[in-house]
Amino acid sequence: MTDQSRRGGKLGLALKFVISLALLALVVVANRSAFEDVASRRPSLGLFTVALALYLSGVVLAFLRWYLLVRAQDLPFRVRDAMRLGWIGMLFNLVIPGAVGGDVVKGAYIAREQRHKGRAVASVVIDRLVGLLGLFLLAVVAGGIAWWQLSPRVRPIVVSACIACGVVVALLVLMFTVQPHGPLSRRFGPGSKGQNAILELHATGLAYRRRLGWVALSVAMAALTHVANVAAFALVAQALYGTEAPSLLACFTIVPLVLLSTAIPLPFSGLGATESVGAVLFQSIGFSGGAVVMLGFRLLQAVAALIGGWVYLTSRAPIKNPTTQGEQTGPHRAVGDAGEPERSIAAHG
Repeated sequence: MTDQSRRGGKLGLALKFVISLALLALVVVANRSAFEDVASRRPSLGLFTVALALYLSGVVLAFLRWYLLVRAQDLPFRVRDAMRLGWIGMLFNLVIPGAVGGDVVKGAYIAREQRHKGRAVASVVIDRLVGLLGLFLLAVVAGGIAWWQLSPRVRPIVVSACIACGVVVALLVLMFTVQPHGPLSRRFGPGSKGQNAILELHATGLAYRRRLGWVALSVAMAALTHVANVAAFALVAQALYGTEAPSLLACFTIVPLVLLSTAIPLPFSGLGATESVGAVLFQSIGFSGGAVVMLGFRLLQAVAALIGGWVYLTSRAPIKNPTTQGEQTGPHRAVGDAGEPERSIAAHG
């Protein structure tokens, strides 16, 4: 990477921080009365504590879901590996712009710690798609139950979630049915990186087709994770607003779409943009504190990121590969390098 490209990358990141903070400032100004209102109240620390426990439970369940998807491919992987890399991903979700930033880091780590790098990275992508499917399914079910109670402005959100479910299912089917000698493979020469990637993706899809029950279970786990997230969001709203907080059913309809906006490529999981989305969507049901509650929910995310930071600084153990006993694996040896072992990527990135 040249000095010019490094300067350009740093300038782009700084610009994103400026945009994010500017959006947050606009949200505070536009919702000043809501912030003043909540400042005059005494929040319930007990409800915040329960919300934190629910949120962290959902986070751990998401790590277990990823573990299930990796093991479905018969890759050497332990629950502690999923927890280690999962928590590190939570840290980088806030450091790297967009909520998928942690996935990029997880993918880099597990690729260095596995022989089948393509299949390992594919597990991260499929885990993200499964997570989105669980999120959209939750919004569809909640929206369907509350359809006649929803305002005309909110109903298109439910319809959009239905369409998004179809798109995610189509992407999963496409990944599960890639053929090693299909039209896509013929675009690459024999032995090329592109064809090797196709072969790895075919092996991934074959493994998941043989264990569709595991995939279905992972979707159910994703839905439960988002149930915990929405319930935590609703508890934060109650902690701040008491009886004036939106109903649990309203949260199950709107919060999945608010959380989806954390994937916007801005620092701190779309800081500023997500608060704006929350304010607009909750105003459609007559609640003016959507932005305030979202900032309260970010406190839960910050705790998870702090745990991820502690794991990042203290974790050194690579993934153990039972097929290479006595050999150094993953981050302790540079790929293609038989010389001096690298220091642990889990500890030093």
